Amino acid sequence: MTVARQVAWNTIAQTLARAAVLGLAVVTTGLLTRYLGVAGYGDYIVVSVYILFFAALFDWGIPTMLAREIPRVERADDLVAQALGLRLALAVPVTLLAAGIAFLVYGGADEDRVRKGILLALPTILAISVSNTFIAVFQARLKMDRVAAAEIVAQATGAGLLVVLVLTEQSFYELVLATVLGSVLFAMLVTLLVRRLVRTSLAFDLEVWGRLLRLSLPLGLAVVVGTIYFRADALLLSLLKQSEDVGIYGVAYRFYEMTVSFPTFFLAPVFPLLSAAAISAAGLAEFTGLLQRSMDVLLTAAVLIVSLTLVLAPEMIHLVSGESFERSALPLRILIVGSGLSFVNSLFIYALVALDRQAKVLVITAVALVLNIALNLVFIPRFSYNAAATIATGSQLVTLAAAVFLVWRYSGFSPSGRVPLRLAVAGVAVAGVLLLLPLPLGASLVLGTGLYAVMLLLLRVDRELQLRELLRRA
Repeated sequence: MTVARQVAWNTIAQTLARAAVLGLAVVTTGLLTRYLGVAGYGDYIVVSVYILFFAALFDWGIPTMLAREIPRVERADDLVAQALGLRLALAVPVTLLAAGIAFLVYGGADEDRVRKGILLALPTILAISVSNTFIAVFQARLKMDRVAAAEIVAQATGAGLLVVLVLTEQSFYELVLATVLGSVLFAMLVTLLVRRLVRTSLAFDLEVWGRLLRLSLPLGLAVVVGTIYFRADALLLSLLKQSEDVGIYGVAYRFYEMTVSFPTFFLAPVFPLLSAAAISAAGLAEFTGLLQRSMDVLLTAAVLIVSLTLVLAPEMIHLVSGESFERSALPLRILIVGSGLSFVNSLFIYALVALDRQAKVLVITAVALVLNIALNLVFIPRFSYNAAATIATGSQLVTLAAAVFLVWRYSGFSPSGRVPLRLAVAGVAVAGVLLLLPLPLGASLVLGTGLYAVMLLLLRVDRELQLRELLRRA
């Protein structure tokens, strides 16, 4: 299979998997919001965000660096074994730290449910450490379709269990345990599938761990900082406002989380190609060409998602969570713009890592973090979830502007506006038609997507992309 076909197949497989997972997430979110209510769902979101915060906080950039280094080393098995041992060695104290901090931050009598929920969900941190390490192997070998299959099975199992628990009127804590089961099952499936690519084992060599940490440290610190500002809004909202505010924001944030993962499906197989092109003896022409085509592809998806959601946000919220969460429509509209920015933002962050400029990623995310936390502390008490959403989107814009500038500085890449301008025309056309022709949600989604496809053909965007030819040369 050619590189172009591998990238296309990996992207399609992950997109289909995400579509399936998205459908499951809509069902489970609808069940949970109606079953738990606004405040109860707010507590559920706090538990989820808190656990994912610690799981990502001590990622240290090891999986990303592992994906970059696997194609460059002869003995990938040894490198993976050392990385897995290191991740687990870090995950154990992190899990204990998360438990201790939960008692400090959520120690009040009225926060008992959140505190106990966090303690029950702690195994998720260990499961994520295992699965993310092995996913780097699939990424480097362009086998992300297997990860997609594992994700569908795990998410379907977790969703089915949630449905049973809700229908049998189980408690908040059983619902939390169902999400833990989904994470553990996913880690088990990924572990089984990766054995076809590398020998799975654990290695504990402090000298090798030290080299891995030194290699990953700049990116790792950037991941830590980025995780804080990515999750800070929801956590600060839980501390500065009531559970009801977190619940309203949580529904909008849930849609945001669903969409920001889409660019990773495309970037997972493209990142190794960017890394190879960045050190190619032929120079950076191949790198900049791949970067431009990748940006155009990601923008094509982002504009459609943003256009549809800006118009249809109230209907989406009503369908999933009912009238009690109608206030989630405005923060969703704000967040979806940030989601669209994150599509391109992720690409340029990967580009900086491919250029071995991960230290610059740390600087970018540190600046964004300071702005994010400062603004949240000032505006959340007054404007609640709307402030959190606006600041989250603003952080994406600041990070993107800085990343584009640095990529230009180190590679000479100057983004072309040919495709983005045409996509903007198509997006405005879609939004305008949907506003003029109010239809049921399903019909609007079909009409908007179809019209967007037609506009792309009329504007000849398909001819501009030419991604298949570029990747074949790569």
